[in-house]
Amino acid sequence: MKGQAAAAVFAATLAAALVSAMPASAMPAPSSAAHAVAPTGTVTTFGSMREAPNVHLPATHLPHPVVKNGTYQTENWAGYAVTGRGGKTIPQVNDDFTIPSINCANSTIGSSGYAYVSDWAGLDGLVDATVEQEGIDAYCTSTSSPPAYLAWYEMYPNPPVAFTGTVNPGDAITVETERVGANYVLTFDDVTTASGFTTTQPCPSGSTCYDNSAEVITEDPGGAVAGGIDLADFGMDNQTGILAHTYNGLRGSFGTCTYWTQQTVEMFDPSNHQMAPLSTMYGAQSFNVTWAVGS
Repeated sequence: MKGQAAAAVFAATLAAALVSAMPASAMPAPSSAAHAVAPTGTVTTFGSMREAPNVHLPATHLPHPVVKNGTYQTENWAGYAVTGRGGKTIPQVNDDFTIPSINCANSTIGSSGYAYVSDWAGLDGLVDATVEQEGIDAYCTSTSSPPAYLAWYEMYPNPPVAFTGTVNPGDAITVETERVGANYVLTFDDVTTASGFTTTQPCPSGSTCYDNSAEVITEDPGGAVAGGIDLADFGMDNQTGILAHTYNGLRGSFGTCTYWTQQTVEMFDPSNHQMAPLSTMYGAQSFNVTWAVGS
């Protein structure tokens, strides 16, 4: 969104929408804000996980990176990616991570009334106009409030689809995004609570999904600082077991190889402060991201 008027509308819409993530006993009437048409595929949940149709999370924003010294610099994504070489596609990505513990007391609440962080793995988005992804959101509404945690998937530019259930800091999560024929199968598994979901979704109507890249990302969603959502203090994200798969079924780490090139994706705020520094990749399969907004 551009301009102060658009930012104000976004902030008001987000504030109205996200209150629907409150427990049912405190939940107001559902937000009347307009949303894009939701995906229409199938969803299967297991354990305590349940779809939450009245919870409207902020969407991812394409990073529109600036390449500096071989690094992709953005205002909202931090992590690692691989991009296909010579037109080769990357139809699957796997990732394991631990849900970070959010410190609301140390977070700056954005002008929208929220501080947020998303952890996800997915395909596309770095160099094209769709993203097929799943992960977790955690957010604060004030420095004195406890954080809220939700699971979700998103077939961008369609809006994210939220899930409620037992999703807690410290839980071990595995996620997988895979293209199967014309559709995508997105799987979220909270190993700690034995709960999660699997959904099969088509490429969003009117879009073309190219499978040009695979990413494992920590995100400040919904337009980031410029959109009124500051990055919540997540301490450290730990990502492990990262694998990508080739168009012909081979799998490998995020290291540069015949099929893809590794990319570093860094997050900077509008004043050019690095918000979430990355470690190096360990064995091209694991790394961590550290919150550094206040440093």
